[in-house]
Amino acid sequence: MNWHLPLLPRSVPPPWRPPVPDRYPNTSPMPVPMPTPERTERRRISPAMLLSLPLLSQLSADQARWLATRVVVRHCPRGEAVVEQDQPANALYFLLNGAAQAVRQGPNGRTLVADLLVPGDLFGETGLIDGAPHSATVRSVVSSDFLVLARADLAQCMDRSPVLRDALLKVVVARLRQRIRRIRLLALNDVRGRVLQMLLDQSQPYDGGRLVRQPVGRQTMADMVGASREMVSRVMMELAKSGVLTFLPDGAVQLHVIAAD
Repeated sequence: MNWHLPLLPRSVPPPWRPPVPDRYPNTSPMPVPMPTPERTERRRISPAMLLSLPLLSQLSADQARWLATRVVVRHCPRGEAVVEQDQPANALYFLLNGAAQAVRQGPNGRTLVADLLVPGDLFGETGLIDGAPHSATVRSVVSSDFLVLARADLAQCMDRSPVLRDALLKVVVARLRQRIRRIRLLALNDVRGRVLQMLLDQSQPYDGGRLVRQPVGRQTMADMVGASREMVSRVMMELAKSGVLTFLPDGAVQLHVIAAD
């Protein structure tokens, strides 16, 4: 008896195509990131926006219009450094939107969060005065935009407006007082006092008390007050139970005191 197996359809190989040349050849095993566009751009900035910044609010309308043609805007995604510690300081920076933190790294590799920046804050002013490099790395916490004013343009603007020079000097003095207060805070207070004072420093007046609008991570707080993350979390819960603060749904912290004990 003859058995006939059904004929299977013959598989047809796909047509041959020449290989596509690699646009970004790489001989190393690590992937090469795609090139990204320049993050610093000369975006149109209105004179009114410049005058809304505290340091520049004393400029005349003509001075603000001139300065608007000189500044540039730099966009930084989350985690990107705007300036690096020990690099030359050649510009004054304003945070337009988003959030950032200034981080110092010691010779032993340990990092310390020196400051938290919110829209309207500026940095880089000290190096423009004494010529020293940046004392800290400023890194964006979320996607942020920064206004960049070059050293030469700032000097020309101060020549046109002595009021701006006086205002910049006041900023430097205020930063010095803040650093002295923080040294005293770390030396004379326990962890509870450090955490509470740090929150007060980051807060704004609100409903008879104070409000920390920008959420601050526990690890960031720990780095700022010189304590462990676990200790900071325990202190925050104790402050909430004792009625000193309230956690709001949007992540903000409402303080029911206006000064540390």
